[in-house]
Amino acid sequence: MIAEDIGLSAMCDELVERLEELVPAVVSTGNNAKISIVVTLKHTERGDGIDVEGVVRSQDPKRLSDSSAWTQRLYRTEDGELTTTDPRQPTLMDTVTGSGTVRLKA
Repeated sequence: MIAEDIGLSAMCDELVERLEELVPAVVSTGNNAKISIVVTLKHTERGDGIDVEGVVRSQDPKRLSDSSAWTQRLYRTEDGELTTTDPRQPTLMDTVTGSGTVRLKA
């Protein structure tokens, strides 16, 4: 699943961790806290893919801010889907035929 490949599950884990830290701080201080999630999509310089960058930032009643970030490159397939593997790059599971063409195993 593409969500797991690009690190969204890790970002959700980070979000849950921040919530577990911030809820008690808000209750004990009576002050507000904030969590921001930003996902940025950037076209690569060579134009052969998309970099997906995610940042989780939090601001609690005691500290100014805290953040963590991740980046993952994605490639667009011929049918417009996103994948973490370059569709032009053969994998180890590919079989090279005698004609010099690459044929993917099904």
